[in-house]
Amino acid sequence: MRARAALLCLCALGAYILWTSSTDQLVQSLPSESRPWLDTSPDPLTPLTPTLPTHPDQPATAPEAPVEPTQPASAVDVVPSHRPPQPSSPRPRKTHNASACIGPTVPPALPPKEAEALKAEIWRTTKAWGYHELAQNYRPFKGMDVLDIGMGQGPMGVVAISVGVKSYKGMDPALCINQRARTRDKTVGRAPNEGECLLIRDSAECKKEGETCEKFRSCMDLWRKKYHTFPYTGLEIMQAYAGRIVLLPGTFASLQPSGLIKHGSFQVATMWLVTEHLPNNRDVIEGIFEWTTPGQLLVLKHHNYYGFDGHHQKPRYPEKYDPTNPSETSVAFWRHLNPTSWVFNSTNTNRVRLGDLIALIDVYFDCAWRATFESKWSPALDAKLWEKLKNRGFARNELLINKWSAACARREAPLPATWLESRVWLLPATDGSYEPMPLPDQLMSKHRGNTVTRIPAKQKHLEQYLARLLGAAQQIGHLQGRIEELETEVSTAKAYELQITEKMSAATMQLTEQRAAAERAQASVEQLRREARSCVKRRSRQHLWPRPKPVRSRMRLLVRSGRRWKKSWNTC
Repeated sequence: MRARAALLCLCALGAYILWTSSTDQLVQSLPSESRPWLDTSPDPLTPLTPTLPTHPDQPATAPEAPVEPTQPASAVDVVPSHRPPQPSSPRPRKTHNASACIGPTVPPALPPKEAEALKAEIWRTTKAWGYHELAQNYRPFKGMDVLDIGMGQGPMGVVAISVGVKSYKGMDPALCINQRARTRDKTVGRAPNEGECLLIRDSAECKKEGETCEKFRSCMDLWRKKYHTFPYTGLEIMQAYAGRIVLLPGTFASLQPSGLIKHGSFQVATMWLVTEHLPNNRDVIEGIFEWTTPGQLLVLKHHNYYGFDGHHQKPRYPEKYDPTNPSETSVAFWRHLNPTSWVFNSTNTNRVRLGDLIALIDVYFDCAWRATFESKWSPALDAKLWEKLKNRGFARNELLINKWSAACARREAPLPATWLESRVWLLPATDGSYEPMPLPDQLMSKHRGNTVTRIPAKQKHLEQYLARLLGAAQQIGHLQGRIEELETEVSTAKAYELQITEKMSAATMQLTEQRAAAERAQASVEQLRREARSCVKRRSRQHLWPRPKPVRSRMRLLVRSGRRWKKSWNTC
């Protein structure tokens, strides 16, 4: 029996070997399209076309792949077009490194129902992240074609379309349209950045504990809450808003071969708090001039690095200064202008001088502008501090301006400007060795109020854009100021509440003592009453009435005995 079983096993093994060899020969004889399980095609998100040379303004982490403007992007250039899930539970997607970023392209359109569903989901997420509050930036341009420069990874185009902008093109060399990117959550207010948290980690308070220090960990948690991954890619946003939103990774020079941007194809170019980050403002302003036609608009907002708070740092006002916070001690009272400050050495800002920027824009555009001063900063710039900063080449008003906003019209031709070659657009020296262009005369003289406005005589129509734009901005500034006032009132109310609580505790103790004293006094009164009653009874028992006598004698005796009894009762 054992021999028979072994023979059967050998026969079965031989039959299996013959079957597998015949199957392999059959598979090899089939054409490749009949074998989808053996597909060795490259990553669907990897560009199949050669990348463009990296422009000086474009980071090397975002290579670009040119496409023909007349040809739609193929399926290998986009992520799957099926409907994504709700933002609360985003689907897992394949992650890629920075080298996988694709170049400028327009993805194929989705079916109408699928596009509408995706659009609704993106809009809900945009509102949940607080970006709808920036709608005032785009309301003045309803019905216009907008080119937004340096908008970052946020869904700014979604907000622009929601307020009636005709079409939106966003241009940023740091864009990676096929990846979900870290984006600022606008619902999170003022939060520290990573540099501030590292200062806390290295401070004396956390030096022993290092990264396990509770103060450092809470700082990093708040920073991560402020910047986290937006659940939709640029390609998905373009698919949801097909024909109305185009996101372009690159610069004017690198985007020219793609044909996705054309000369004069937009009516207004916008830059929202971008000019303080660009490595070369001259290249960007000249690029906008070359790609626009006379009369087309440039609207921008610039945050002045040389103000009291540096680049949106804490403290914003002198009275908010916390000398125990290491990140504030190197910023407050214009210490961020010193090379020893961590903000001074940050690569996130270019420290462009305000006079240089205003003069540069004036060469190519005729602008209506408004400078916003912070009156609370002026008392902190005392005579001693001002003398030191004056010797380093600063103008007083340059140190008191918070923001500079402008609505500009393109000139027919640029003004003569031989001084442009000598300007430093990235990290100019602050020790007095560099002399910037002077501020306009309106900003150099004394001013009343918190704003200084300039409206060119031949560009009166720009005032409407500036008024509408800054009206919303002033409203937001007023609301922010009101929030700070309410926070101060809340702090004052809490302190007052604490004082009232302490007073109530003291009053309660005093009342308790008074009640105890009243009880003791009541007990004493009762004791005295008992003693008085006892005395009366004792005296009344001791009094002996005399024998009856005639009426007259008896009356006298009663009077006498009453007096004697009254006297004895009083002395009891």
